[in-house]
Amino acid sequence: MDAEVTRSPLGPFVVRKAVRGDATAIGEVHAAAWVTGFAHLFDRDYLAAAASRRRGMWSGLFDDPRMRDTTVLVAEDGSRSVGFAHFGPAGGWSDDKGLSTTLGEVYGFYAHPTAWGSGVAALLMSHAWIGLAEQSFGNVCLWTLEGAARARRFYGKAGFRGTGNARVHDFGGGRQLREVEYQRSLIGIHEDRHEVH
Repeated sequence: MDAEVTRSPLGPFVVRKAVRGDATAIGEVHAAAWVTGFAHLFDRDYLAAAASRRRGMWSGLFDDPRMRDTTVLVAEDGSRSVGFAHFGPAGGWSDDKGLSTTLGEVYGFYAHPTAWGSGVAALLMSHAWIGLAEQSFGNVCLWTLEGAARARRFYGKAGFRGTGNARVHDFGGGRQLREVEYQRSLIGIHEDRHEVH
């Protein structure tokens, strides 16, 4: 996907396909979003450890063979990364599921807290939809923490609807939290490239 420059209240954003050299910047966005976004769901010590893991894990992920079937997009404001989206076929980031040929999945979607409300998340999501639609997926799903109210509001505004499916994710140390599934159609995405506002 070619880079696209779009004006927003925060300034011009560039969305482009990520490369391995973006791993550190993506890790920083991931860590900051976790610490701020999930402060009400996890204790401070756990969040600090989780942030540290996310800062360091992306170099390894870019070397993971499963990445061949997926795409990571990064959004930049000038020289600073402010968000990323990781997506591909449903089941593509799981060791025990086959790849779907009809359903896409957003595996990870985060914006840096300093960019919340700027419009970058909507822009990044629209690019993820386009990328999935170009791979002939008719629908896209994602899973998010049940208690992540801000994220769930954003997904609802972006046209996602809850499927009623839920699962429990074990974060270790007795921290078991429910995740809920959302889906939306990708039909017509090419005709409306900036549907999310």
